[in-house]
Amino acid sequence: MKKDFLKCLSFKDMKKIYIANWKMNLLKKDVIDFLKKIKKRKYQSADLVLAPSFPYLNQVSDGLKNSAIKLAAQNVATQEKGAFTGEVSIKMLKDFGVRYVIIGHSERRQIFSETDSMINQKVKRVLETGMIPILCIGETQEEKNSGQRETVLVQQLRNSLSRVENLANKKVIIAYEPVWAIGTGNVVTESELDEAYRAIKRAISSLAGSNFFEEKVMFVYGGSVDEKNICDLKKIPYLQGFLVGGASLNVDRFLSLVNA
Repeated sequence: MKKDFLKCLSFKDMKKIYIANWKMNLLKKDVIDFLKKIKKRKYQSADLVLAPSFPYLNQVSDGLKNSAIKLAAQNVATQEKGAFTGEVSIKMLKDFGVRYVIIGHSERRQIFSETDSMINQKVKRVLETGMIPILCIGETQEEKNSGQRETVLVQQLRNSLSRVENLANKKVIIAYEPVWAIGTGNVVTESELDEAYRAIKRAISSLAGSNFFEEKVMFVYGGSVDEKNICDLKKIPYLQGFLVGGASLNVDRFLSLVNA
């Protein structure tokens, strides 16, 4: 009954979400310490999600039992199974109780040359399995300077969400992460965020309708989120959460953002 209720629940009815993307950081002892501390702390005002490196998925999954904190994966293979050395399939992630999967992060796009086509395949894998994709989009500094922000965002969205069966009934988290802000200390201004939000809303509404955007899409921000800017960002009404990188590696810092 509880699962059915959560499936029907609109994103608009949910708390703000804070996704800790640890990237390729933290070792076993660090993960153990993080889990011990976070389960003792209070965070009723938010939904928390941890995205560890693949070697620690099982450890974090076990550590989060009887906890409201959810588990995310940082990536997934485009293929379901087979001879793909080094890849991790969607069914393997499901075995560990993964609820969310980060897809299309700029580091995957730029460093590992992931294309919109590959990202589209991953989105389909995640949705087919009943998980929720955290689809990352964002423009580079060069694209920003040349006035291409909206064009880039719309293209990334349309290509990544194209030909998704029954999209209007799925749930998707869109993480706007301008590439020029990630790990740089530079944070998007409210007017820049407004521009991105409007472009994203138009693009998604054109794909599956305005009701889909209002009820099934959660809009979050990532890019140098820290103690200095979190309070201002939280005041923006349409922001439903944050994808946090460096500031999520320390449990005290991470929860200071949640409880700010």
